[in-house]
Amino acid sequence: MKAAIIVDTTLPLGLIANSAAVLGASLGALHPEIIGEDLVDLSGRRHAGITGLPIPILGADKEQLRKLVDSAEHDDDIDLVAFNDVAQRCKNYQEYSKLLAAVPSDTLRYLALLVVGKKQAVNRLTGSLPLAK
Repeated sequence: MKAAIIVDTTLPLGLIANSAAVLGASLGALHPEIIGEDLVDLSGRRHAGITGLPIPILGADKEQLRKLVDSAEHDDDIDLVAFNDVAQRCKNYQEYSKLLAAVPSDTLRYLALLVVGKKQAVNRLTGSLPLAK
């Protein structure tokens, strides 16, 4: 399994970080098996489990993000979670649900994407993208 988060590098740093955090939480919910068990250090302090799966943060522009959504949508080897401008503006999930139902897909602006799946499929989709800077 491989995962990557792709962010719109034209966004302010705070929105990039927020988008990546939201998608990281979604990855843990989608694939809880990637989270390791809790650990204890020599002093006895417990450390909650984290993922052992590398998650590169890649950069793209809004047109590339839209193309990636369109491509991943038809690839059975990829799970896609898209964080969009409607979600970013909402104060709660109920509001997001209501507003999203009234918006056509082709008008959404994707701020960031999570792609996870078979290594070859993720590489095929994201292999030409640079690391976000």
